[in-house]
Amino acid sequence: MAEADPGLFGPLASVPEAAAADAEALDLRLSEARTPFLVRGLAAGWPLVHAGRVSAAAARAYLVEHARERPFTVNIGAPGGGERLFYDSAMQVNFRMAQGALADILAGIDANEGMPDAPLIYLSSVNVPAYFDGLEDANPMPLGDREPIVGIWIGTRTRIAAHNDFPNNLACCAVGRRRFILFPPEQFANL
Repeated sequence: MAEADPGLFGPLASVPEAAAADAEALDLRLSEARTPFLVRGLAAGWPLVHAGRVSAAAARAYLVEHARERPFTVNIGAPGGGERLFYDSAMQVNFRMAQGALADILAGIDANEGMPDAPLIYLSSVNVPAYFDGLEDANPMPLGDREPIVGIWIGTRTRIAAHNDFPNNLACCAVGRRRFILFPPEQFANL
């Protein structure tokens, strides 16, 4: 069982782990699921995962190798501004948006890695087929007859406010760590 941290809301329920030995088993599990579940190792064979095991910089270099020559949109927080993208007391966002080549954006992450007051740098929901050549083919996730929207999130340590994702969302953590806090649908009005 994956364990959730107790937070402001008291003890949270665990998300059950499930097995999916192959694409067919995953397809069946996804088709039958009515609640969240965790499968470990789905992306273990990906070259991106292998690069990330070498270092975060190696994973970033791997992504640059596959990046198309087009501007990527990035969110950038102020140095020392923390890890949360949100609104300030005047209801203005605490980050700015910019565009640039992926190599330049990731060079900014490299340059700030390990610095205590580094700015938050975050690329959210980048459409993989539109922004990368061969990345999806090299790091496949067989999902049967589904036609998924394939996106990638890249960045420094970042906290994102509560939000509602598409149903049947499959999130794979290729490099680093991700932590999710899930709320049941009946709490939607309270968020």
